[in-house]
Amino acid sequence: MGSSNVNLTNSVDLNNPVEESPSIDLVKGTNDRCAISKFSLIGRLDLVRLKFSESVLDLKNQWKLEGQCKIIPLGKGFFTIKLDNEKDKGYIKAGKWEVRHQELWTRNWIPNFRPENHRTSYANIWVHLPGLSLEYWDEQTLFIICNALGTPFKVDEATLNVKSGLYASVLVNIDLAKKVPNKLWIKIKFGGFMQDVLLTNLPKFCHNCKIVGHF
Repeated sequence: MGSSNVNLTNSVDLNNPVEESPSIDLVKGTNDRCAISKFSLIGRLDLVRLKFSESVLDLKNQWKLEGQCKIIPLGKGFFTIKLDNEKDKGYIKAGKWEVRHQELWTRNWIPNFRPENHRTSYANIWVHLPGLSLEYWDEQTLFIICNALGTPFKVDEATLNVKSGLYASVLVNIDLAKKVPNKLWIKIKFGGFMQDVLLTNLPKFCHNCKIVGHF
């Protein structure tokens, strides 16, 4: 076979690739592009344990909106809630919404939002308090107890209706990057007692990156 001529001047060294990248200027038109989403919100759910399509249907059934709404997945549990008026935007932001015991997290839409840049170590977790005496099973008392773990969101209906006395169950927003106690000392008029704490259905959490979503 005949030899071929190779232009070594224009070849690329695969062991030492050029790190320069083309520069593209998108400054012009920024205001027009952003204006399209001025009524939008960014939402988040733990979609590892929920189907996106079912979550969209659930949320739209809860909302009573005047205008159009489109929910667009962005990855890592984030999605854009695209709205066309200020009233619907304020209505969603002011309310508390949940999908199968998961609270919807929302924030105002911002330009250049990238899910990979948003790190979160918080998750809504059902906390069980086994053996807790029934006189402490009202919402106010259970919230006081669970404030030591995070931000209480709701008490399970079975707990409020005392359908079983085995354990009280409270949904709590917990920062998994912090040490979560497995016991609490509860002071009462007659002295005090040690209360066990059980965290159930924990999400994936990376202790190295301090991020919910992977191990």
